[in-house]
Amino acid sequence: MAAPFGDDADGLDLYGDVVAEGDTNAGEEAARLREQVAHLEAQVAGLRGERKVLVHNMSCLFRTAQDELRRKDARIADLQGQVDQHRIQGGQRGHRGGHR
Repeated sequence: MAAPFGDDADGLDLYGDVVAEGDTNAGEEAARLREQVAHLEAQVAGLRGERKVLVHNMSCLFRTAQDELRRKDARIADLQGQVDQHRIQGGQRGHRGGHR
């Protein structure tokens, strides 16, 4: 009596193509996943490079902003000193010559 599944007397393997197809699908899936991983790794590398540039640029902008604030603070202090000096001189003139 021939076995209903597996190899029969004629050498036919009923499941041979199923296993081969499964192996092919698994191989194709593995290849697809390897390609996807390679693509994602390249994308990550690109993003790391972009991040490095952005961090550098932000640092430069921050330092520039700090320098600009210091420059403006010094200018404000200078102008405030001039205003104070004019008030002092104006007050001294007011005592000498009376009202204008």
